[in-house]
Amino acid sequence: MAARNAIQGARMTLILNGQEVGWATGVNLRRPHQNFAVEVLGDADPQEIVPVGRRYMLDCQTVQIYGEALEASGLFADTTADLITQPAFSAQLFDQVGDVVMYEAEGLRLSDNTIQLGARDVARENVSFEGTRIRRVTPAT
Repeated sequence: MAARNAIQGARMTLILNGQEVGWATGVNLRRPHQNFAVEVLGDADPQEIVPVGRRYMLDCQTVQIYGEALEASGLFADTTADLITQPAFSAQLFDQVGDVVMYEAEGLRLSDNTIQLGARDVARENVSFEGTRIRRVTPAT
Protein backbone atom coordinates (compact mmCIF):
# COMPACT_ATOMS: atom_id res chain seq x y z
CA MET A 1 0.00 0.00 0.00
CA ALA A 2 1.32 3.45 -0.89
CA ALA A 3 2.13 5.92 1.87
CA ARG A 4 -0.61 8.44 2.57
CA ASN A 5 -0.26 11.95 3.97
CA ALA A 6 -2.82 14.42 5.25
CA ILE A 7 -3.27 17.73 3.48
CA GLN A 8 -2.13 20.46 5.85
CA GLY A 9 -3.18 24.10 5.59
CA ALA A 10 0.13 25.35 6.99
CA ARG A 11 1.87 24.10 3.85
CA MET A 12 -0.31 26.15 1.49
CA THR A 13 0.57 29.34 -0.35
CA LEU A 14 -2.09 31.60 -1.88
CA ILE A 15 -1.26 32.61 -5.46
CA LEU A 16 -3.38 35.30 -7.19
CA ASN A 17 -3.00 35.71 -10.95
CA GLY A 18 0.34 33.92 -10.77
CA GLN A 19 1.75 36.04 -7.92
CA GLU A 20 2.40 34.60 -4.45
CA VAL A 21 0.63 36.83 -1.92
CA GLY A 22 0.80 34.97 1.38
CA TRP A 23 1.09 31.79 3.36
CA ALA A 24 -2.31 30.31 4.03
CA THR A 25 -3.13 29.59 7.66
CA GLY A 26 -6.79 28.86 7.09
CA VAL A 27 -8.73 28.19 3.90
CA ASN A 28 -12.43 27.61 3.31
CA LEU A 29 -13.59 26.51 -0.12
CA ARG A 30 -17.36 26.56 -0.27
CA ARG A 31 -19.72 25.34 -2.97
CA PRO A 32 -23.24 25.95 -1.67
CA HIS A 33 -26.14 24.87 -3.84
CA GLN A 34 -29.22 27.03 -4.23
CA ASN A 35 -32.56 25.26 -4.18
CA PHE A 36 -36.14 26.39 -4.61
CA ALA A 37 -39.11 24.78 -2.90
CA VAL A 38 -42.05 24.14 -5.22
CA GLU A 39 -45.11 24.82 -3.09
CA VAL A 40 -48.80 24.31 -3.80
CA LEU A 41 -51.58 26.36 -2.25
CA GLY A 42 -53.41 24.29 0.35
CA ASP A 43 -50.48 21.94 1.02
CA ALA A 44 -48.09 22.79 3.85
CA ASP A 45 -45.37 20.49 2.51
CA PRO A 46 -43.31 21.37 -0.56
CA GLN A 47 -43.98 19.23 -3.61
CA GLU A 48 -40.38 19.22 -4.71
CA ILE A 49 -36.99 20.84 -4.09
CA VAL A 50 -35.52 22.06 -7.36
CA PRO A 51 -31.85 23.03 -7.80
CA VAL A 52 -31.57 26.50 -9.37
CA GLY A 53 -27.90 27.32 -9.06
CA ARG A 54 -24.62 26.92 -7.28
CA ARG A 55 -22.03 29.31 -5.89
CA TYR A 56 -18.28 29.15 -5.42
CA MET A 57 -16.62 30.94 -2.51
CA LEU A 58 -13.03 31.08 -1.32
CA ASP A 59 -12.09 32.42 2.12
CA CYS A 60 -8.41 32.52 2.93
CA GLN A 61 -6.53 33.68 6.01
CA THR A 62 -2.94 34.43 5.11
CA VAL A 63 0.17 35.46 7.00
CA GLN A 64 1.37 38.69 5.45
CA ILE A 65 4.79 38.35 3.88
CA TYR A 66 6.83 41.48 4.46
CA GLY A 67 6.93 43.58 1.27
CA GLU A 68 4.39 41.36 -0.52
CA ALA A 69 1.03 42.81 0.47
CA LEU A 70 -2.20 41.92 -1.32
CA GLU A 71 -2.38 45.49 -2.59
CA ALA A 72 0.54 44.74 -4.93
CA SER A 73 -1.53 42.05 -6.67
CA GLY A 74 -3.94 44.64 -8.09
CA LEU A 75 -6.77 43.20 -6.03
CA PHE A 76 -8.10 46.52 -4.76
CA ALA A 77 -9.61 49.03 -7.17
CA ASP A 78 -9.10 52.75 -6.46
CA THR A 79 -12.29 54.11 -8.01
CA THR A 80 -15.78 52.85 -8.73
CA ALA A 81 -15.01 52.80 -12.44
CA ASP A 82 -11.92 50.67 -11.77
CA LEU A 83 -13.98 48.34 -9.59
CA ILE A 84 -16.58 47.79 -12.31
CA THR A 85 -14.06 47.23 -15.11
CA GLN A 86 -11.54 45.21 -13.09
CA PRO A 87 -11.05 41.76 -14.63
CA ALA A 88 -11.79 38.66 -12.58
CA PHE A 89 -8.95 36.95 -10.72
CA SER A 90 -7.71 33.40 -10.66
CA ALA A 91 -6.19 31.76 -7.59
CA GLN A 92 -4.23 28.68 -6.76
CA LEU A 93 -3.58 27.01 -3.43
CA PHE A 94 -0.08 25.61 -3.72
CA ASP A 95 1.29 22.89 -1.44
CA GLN A 96 4.92 23.89 -0.78
CA VAL A 97 5.95 20.51 0.61
CA GLY A 98 4.37 18.40 -2.14
CA ASP A 99 5.31 21.03 -4.77
CA VAL A 100 1.86 20.80 -6.38
CA VAL A 101 -1.19 22.97 -6.92
CA MET A 102 -4.00 21.51 -4.79
CA TYR A 103 -6.92 23.78 -5.76
CA GLU A 104 -7.67 26.28 -8.52
CA ALA A 105 -10.35 28.95 -8.50
CA GLU A 106 -11.53 30.99 -11.48
CA GLY A 107 -13.62 34.08 -12.13
CA LEU A 108 -12.97 35.47 -8.66
CA ARG A 109 -14.29 38.80 -7.44
CA LEU A 110 -13.28 40.22 -4.06
CA SER A 111 -16.13 40.20 -1.54
CA ASP A 112 -14.36 40.94 1.76
CA ASN A 113 -10.94 41.89 3.14
CA THR A 114 -9.85 42.14 6.78
CA ILE A 115 -6.41 42.85 8.26
CA GLN A 116 -5.57 41.46 11.71
CA LEU A 117 -2.72 42.94 13.73
CA GLY A 118 -1.95 41.45 17.14
CA ALA A 119 0.64 42.46 19.72
CA ARG A 120 2.08 38.94 19.96
CA ASP A 121 1.19 37.55 16.58
CA VAL A 122 2.16 37.86 12.94
CA ALA A 123 0.06 40.12 10.74
CA ARG A 124 -2.76 38.25 9.05
CA GLU A 125 -4.96 39.21 6.17
CA ASN A 126 -8.32 37.58 5.55
CA VAL A 127 -9.63 37.73 2.03
CA SER A 128 -12.90 36.38 0.63
CA PHE A 129 -13.92 35.87 -2.97
CA GLU A 130 -16.91 34.74 -4.97
CA GLY A 131 -16.10 32.97 -8.21
CA THR A 132 -17.37 30.98 -11.15
CA ARG A 133 -15.48 27.74 -10.47
CA ILE A 134 -13.38 26.04 -7.80
CA ARG A 135 -11.85 22.69 -8.51
CA ARG A 136 -9.49 20.22 -6.87
CA VAL A 137 -6.40 19.63 -8.98
CA THR A 138 -5.50 15.97 -8.90
CA PRO A 139 -1.73 15.59 -8.65
CA ALA A 140 -0.09 13.20 -11.08
CA THR A 141 0.96 9.95 -9.43
